[in-house]
Amino acid sequence: MVAAGHVVAGSGPWEQPVPGRNGCRSQSGGLSDGGRPRGGRQRALGAASPRQRQLLVPEQWWWAPGRDGCWSLSNGRFQAGRHMAGVRLDRVRGGRQKYKRRLDSENGPYLSLQISPPAKKPMTKIVSYLLVAEPDKLYAMPPPGMPEGDIKALTTLCDLADRELVVIIGWAKHIPGFSNLSLGDQMSLLQSAWMEILILGIVYRSLPYDDKLVYAEDYIMDEEHSRLAGLLELYRAILQLVRRYKKLKVEKEEFVTLKALALANSDSMYIEDLEAVQKLQDLLHEALQDYELSQRHEEPRRTGKLLLTLPLLRQTAAKAVQHFYSVKLQGKVPMHKLFLEMLEAKV
Repeated sequence: MVAAGHVVAGSGPWEQPVPGRNGCRSQSGGLSDGGRPRGGRQRALGAASPRQRQLLVPEQWWWAPGRDGCWSLSNGRFQAGRHMAGVRLDRVRGGRQKYKRRLDSENGPYLSLQISPPAKKPMTKIVSYLLVAEPDKLYAMPPPGMPEGDIKALTTLCDLADRELVVIIGWAKHIPGFSNLSLGDQMSLLQSAWMEILILGIVYRSLPYDDKLVYAEDYIMDEEHSRLAGLLELYRAILQLVRRYKKLKVEKEEFVTLKALALANSDSMYIEDLEAVQKLQDLLHEALQDYELSQRHEEPRRTGKLLLTLPLLRQTAAKAVQHFYSVKLQGKVPMHKLFLEMLEAKV
């Protein structure tokens, strides 16, 4: 079989057509130049051996007919909608070979171009950094020997929140641009958004479950358990967020970016450098937009839908802060120092 684009030497002197200035072939089988016989170069080419004639024409060229039936030289390119006709591939040494014109019979005179869907682009570097910075899983540590009830449940959750706060402070330092802020502004952002970050973590862990909240990998509360612990109102508020993110089918890349945005989107009155914080917000916002554009381009409004969940997240976090602050005022549940300081900073 002869590869496309190669010149095939036949038995006749004009088996390999040679173009003139206008590239037309005469009806008599020879080539004409405006109707006049061509000169010595044509005769020399016609008299040349097949091997010599093959060397005279580069392999990447082939002979193709134009719209008027004239032969023209094509330099390895063609346009969809035109026949790509070359030297007859059925004229080879050893006799006439029959080839099925598969392209012509199946697709007609036009070349069918198969266009595959665009591949997803790599995610942005910022989203990649946030995925790497994501903390390891935390596990609950219920106080041993304490009887089951609301005090034990609240003590377990307060201890879990205190340990997770330590993790959040370390996590925030890995957010691109966060360490460029002053220490005062870093602390202001953390004091403002820590409960939102905790709630968002609970929401994401709870997505695979039905009507259950996953406070830790080994500490899951349903509606009845929440009622017994005095957390029914908070349970329903967080569950509303879970259902909203379930409907959006939030991916982990979106979750980690939203969590960083929740930290940067502070309502603190104590920010010293508003411009620097605004730059951090813009950086994370653009990272989310770029991710949605490259990975979820079929949903052009998805970025806006995700950002519209942040006000509900803030409202839910405010309810949680008020509830645990009232628990603190009752003095029945032991709380660690860091958790207490963060609670008081929010009230």
